[in-house]
Amino acid sequence: MKNLVNNLRVLGVETITNAKSGHPGVVLSAAPIFYSIFKNLKVDLQNPKYFNRDFFVASAGHASSLLYSTMHLFNMGISVNDLKNFRKVNSITPGHPELETPFVDCATGPLGQGVANSVGLAISQKHLAKIFNKKDIKIFNGYTYCFLGDGCLMEGVALEAFSIAGKLKLNNLIFVYDRNNKTIEGGLDIAYEEDTVAKFKAMGFNVIEVMEGNNEVLIEKAIINAKVSDKPNLIIVNTIIGFGSHVEDSEISHGKPFTTEEVKKLKEKFNIKNEPFQIDKNIYDFINKINLRKEKEINKEKKILERYKKKYPEDYKKLEEYLNFGYSAEAIKKLDKLNIENNLSTRENNHIILNSIFNTVKNVLGGSADVNTSTMVYLKDEKYLNDDFENRNIHFGVREHAMGAISNGITLSGALLSFCSCYLSFSDYLKPALRMAALMDLPVFYQFSHDNFLIGEDGPTHQPVEQLVTLRATPNVYTFRPYNNAEIIAAYRFYLETKKPTCLVLSKEKVENKKYGISNALKGAYTVYKEEGELKGVILSSGIEVSIAINIAKKLKGVRVVSIPCFELFDKQSEKYKQSILTDKPKIALEFSSSYSYHKYCKDGLYLTMENFGKSGNKNDLRKDFNLDDESIIKKIKKFLKENE
Repeated sequence: MKNLVNNLRVLGVETITNAKSGHPGVVLSAAPIFYSIFKNLKVDLQNPKYFNRDFFVASAGHASSLLYSTMHLFNMGISVNDLKNFRKVNSITPGHPELETPFVDCATGPLGQGVANSVGLAISQKHLAKIFNKKDIKIFNGYTYCFLGDGCLMEGVALEAFSIAGKLKLNNLIFVYDRNNKTIEGGLDIAYEEDTVAKFKAMGFNVIEVMEGNNEVLIEKAIINAKVSDKPNLIIVNTIIGFGSHVEDSEISHGKPFTTEEVKKLKEKFNIKNEPFQIDKNIYDFINKINLRKEKEINKEKKILERYKKKYPEDYKKLEEYLNFGYSAEAIKKLDKLNIENNLSTRENNHIILNSIFNTVKNVLGGSADVNTSTMVYLKDEKYLNDDFENRNIHFGVREHAMGAISNGITLSGALLSFCSCYLSFSDYLKPALRMAALMDLPVFYQFSHDNFLIGEDGPTHQPVEQLVTLRATPNVYTFRPYNNAEIIAAYRFYLETKKPTCLVLSKEKVENKKYGISNALKGAYTVYKEEGELKGVILSSGIEVSIAINIAKKLKGVRVVSIPCFELFDKQSEKYKQSILTDKPKIALEFSSSYSYHKYCKDGLYLTMENFGKSGNKNDLRKDFNLDDESIIKKIKKFLKENE
């Protein structure tokens, strides 16, 4: 169907030219790939979120105009007017794919992230199939397709994810690689000369190479073969960037929109005489026949689901709980009844709470970056997920980058929650994935331990300083640094109620856990120690430092201690409430990390914080070295309060 593919090429390029912005090179090289994938992509045109659909991720998100043009031809919620609004404010055709667009399964842009998201989606499909499919009735049988380019293959996050996909034998995962051998700066060989086929075979992949990238019949044949593989698949399609244009096989075609005259010449080359954005009726008719075939397949599956509902009513009810996150309400009731009073660290108590809650919330998968014995973030009564996909713990290995992005993919399935864990100092490794989770508003629960320099002897590489500021500064991310069990429980309640990207920052230091109200913690900040006598100053703190602040306040008269477990929630409180907590008295910030988080609420205050990297040594010696031991802190507070009388 060469005429169809060439019309698709032109439509994608016209979309870019009209917007005066975009990436025409990939449109011209990859149009046969997109047509072949979407011809085989199982979707319900009446329900973009159909639970057993095939997933498609454009990891090379700069191919967005090609994606939208393909979706338009396949009647997937994109009109010609939407194409004309490409890259305009508040359109459903943004510069890179976003979830607000119907039938877009994953927001992409940072290269490689979509690769790892695809691994997460494929894991979710396998896990759900294991949980719900029966020998006689299978209701989960979808595939995950991922389109990627040369740039994705060079990204570390992608390589980590490929490795996990091979280990888990994700044979429902089909990567289609647009190998045009070009980068923005020149030929691919200026930065990449590896034997891709050998490398992927070594990682456990089924590799299929399509030498003629303009032959959609060969591409479709490769897809059909991949669907019966017992391994994850990499289909390498050899293409020519900017195919058919004046900048064919040149890196110039990557990100420079064509002029109207250049588009005219391209259409002449492809013998297309239509007006801009015009597609022949016979092409729409041909696509409609494909869609009718898909509709029959979906209707057949819906009848199978009805049989499943009648034969396995309890499992069907469980399926509804998964798809509607119904377990969360039951877990929240359980949270309110938890009463844990001990002198354990927050990471130890989090382990207790996590297991209590996620024994109720069954639709959750997660794990750590090879540090579960340290962070204690794992399900103690569960085995680890392997290539039978039954269990809920995941061995991510030492792969923080991929762990974050795979967790995103798991939640993108629409039926599962996810959690992941590493040391706080290494949260930087997964920050790009966390940012994408925030942008997509995904219910990923990040749990970071070893949260300050008191971890001691491991030294400054492991002692976080700036990480809390980074997390708190990320839009749509809620960061909890709990002092006690009530604050940990508050974090879980917030996560389960809102399904927002949530960070839980934990300590290995033991604290005295007294009972405070969860409702107070959910306000983001509250008074944990009321001053003796006349109020002279207020200490603002979080985490283990709250217990230090309370001990110090007891030795000083007129000092109040306010715990701020979540700045983002406190920011949302009324000015009246904030004033009642903070008062107009002098403020002292006590947190063993950067001071930047506190500047909003501690103007002209005293900062007992870390403004440099830590050192290796005993925690008590380190506190003295940084003048953050109790004695030094008391002296500084006394001096500060006297100066502000």
